[in-house]
Amino acid sequence: MPSVVSAKFEDLVAVGLKVLISEDANLELVATDIPMERIEDAIEEHAPAVVLLNFGTMRTPADVYQLHQSHPETRLVVLANRPTAAECNQMLSFGATACLSKETEARDIINAIHLASRGMHVLPRSAAAAGASL
Repeated sequence: MPSVVSAKFEDLVAVGLKVLISEDANLELVATDIPMERIEDAIEEHAPAVVLLNFGTMRTPADVYQLHQSHPETRLVVLANRPTAAECNQMLSFGATACLSKETEARDIINAIHLASRGMHVLPRSAAAAGASL
């Protein structure tokens, strides 16, 4: 069963993610509301399969690169407000496994977590439609 750590998100997004993940019997939420500066500690403590990152709380996109370099076995799923194809490509090139909009439908978020836990890359439909390459 893939375990999940979730960074700190806006209240509604955080509540929604908690409910979504807790309702999936095949996922285990092991830590939530983790400030970006403590994500690495949470990864070391819980060794999750997937970490949900909030693009809006990153200091720089290079945070993804650093986390990926330090924990290559952990899949990083970045959630952003309306990410562009270029932003998603940058996240993927820095080591993210998925890049999704916070407006993505619930079932697609859960799907993305499951796919990411298996190492499969996921892009938002708008970025994929724009011809984003992996």
